[in-house]
Amino acid sequence: SGRGMSTMPRVVKKKLQKLRPIVEYNKRGKGIGQAHSEMQSYIGVLARSRVPLVDMKWSQIPKDIKDQIWEAVDMAFV
Repeated sequence: SGRGMSTMPRVVKKKLQKLRPIVEYNKRGKGIGQAHSEMQSYIGVLARSRVPLVDMKWSQIPKDIKDQIWEAVDMAFV
């Protein structure tokens, strides 16, 4: 048995305090820095907790689930 799924408590705490980290991008539009790394991890946590564990492609995931994930990310990061 592994560690279990992360809940990203630092991100959740900042979100509750309305402290949204600013995600920076390089000239090519690639995310860089600590906030970008945290955002990637947070998206993974959200996807694992909200997307069914079946053999589905992202295009098959219902739009309302994708919208919920985006809203959570948008509330946590700038």
